[in-house]
Amino acid sequence: LLLARTTEGVQRVEDHLTVMPDSGETAATGTRPAAPVDEAALITTIQAKYFVDPTVKASAIDVSARDGVVTLQGTVANDAARKQAIAIAQNTSGVVQVVDRLTVAPATR
Repeated sequence: LLLARTTEGVQRVEDHLTVMPDSGETAATGTRPAAPVDEAALITTIQAKYFVDPTVKASAIDVSARDGVVTLQGTVANDAARKQAIAIAQNTSGVVQVVDRLTVAPATR
């Protein structure tokens, strides 16, 4: 919510999140079951991070996700923007793997 509230241009944020009680451990393995990844929320989170990051903000990046695997497609201005976009996605909770299909725009003179 803090990211949404502090994003330039945001006028109002409504919190409709619900915290579910802890389901505990499974009897057979003694481990907690893996939480399903909400792909739409994952995509939105990454796009919001891109929007506020000065290195990738102006890039045309399409983000898609399936089962925690995030695919980045589009064009970035330079290799630094490409690396930053990948790092942001990799460091987002719920991301298992990042598939890099980004291209660097040719330099213009």
